[in-house]
Amino acid sequence: MGTLATIMIILGLMLGGTTATAYAAQDALPTDTLYPVKLLTEDIQFDLTGNTAAKLELALEFAETRISEIIQLKEEGLMPPEGVYAELENQIQQAILLSTQMGESNLEPALLQIRDRIQDQLKLMDGTGDGSILLRTRTLLQERVQLIETGLGNLNGFYFEAQNGWENTPLMNQGETQQNQIQNQNQEQNTGNNQSPTTVIDYTATSEIQNMNGTSGGNENPGSGTSTKTPYQNGSGTPTDSGGKK
Repeated sequence: MGTLATIMIILGLMLGGTTATAYAAQDALPTDTLYPVKLLTEDIQFDLTGNTAAKLELALEFAETRISEIIQLKEEGLMPPEGVYAELENQIQQAILLSTQMGESNLEPALLQIRDRIQDQLKLMDGTGDGSILLRTRTLLQERVQLIETGLGNLNGFYFEAQNGWENTPLMNQGETQQNQIQNQNQEQNTGNNQSPTTVIDYTATSEIQNMNGTSGGNENPGSGTSTKTPYQNGSGTPTDSGGKK
C-alpha cells in the first residue's frame, strides 16, 4: 500500500471513518475549512518518512506548496494568512537543519540542493506580478538563499554550529544585521526626502534561531523528538494563539 493511501486511511479513521474528507483537503487553500487537514496530511507523511534525505525533499516540496498557495491567493485577491508565511519559513529552515544531519561530507550538496530549489521558485515568481504579498515572499526566499550562501562559504563553521546549537551564532544572526542595515539606509534616504521612514519588517532574525531549536511552527523538528506547527482556526485561515501538532 502506498504512503499516501496509508495516510488517507489514517486520516479517515481520525475523521470518523471516511477518507473522502482527507482526499478533498489536498486541494484546500489556507482560507478553506479543510486546510488544517491538508497540513495534518503533510505532518503524517513527514513522520512516516524515516530517511533524512527523503525528509529534506518533503520539506522542500511542502515549502513549494506554500509558495503556490500564496500566489494563488494573491491572484484571487486574498491576503494570505500569517500562518502560511510561518509554515513556508519553517519548512525551509527544516530542510536546512536536515542538511546538517546528513553528515559533514553531504552538507555541501544538500545545501546546494536547497539553494537551487529556492532559486527556481524565485524564477517562477518573476512572472507573477508585484505587490506587498509577493515582495514579502521574495524577500523571505532571498534571505534564505543568503543564509545558505553563508553556510556554503563556511561549511565547517556551519556544520559545527548545527551540531552544538544555533543560539547566538554569527551565521544565524547575520540576517538580523543585514536587516538593520537596510532599515537604517531606508530611514536616512526617506528623511532626506522629507518622507516618513519606511518600515522594514524583520521576518527572520528571531524566528530563524527559534526554528532551528524547534520553538516555533512547522514540521517535525528532527533530533528533538517533538513536533510543532502553526495552528489555524477552523475555516478562517487565521492563526490561533495556542500551538499544537499538525
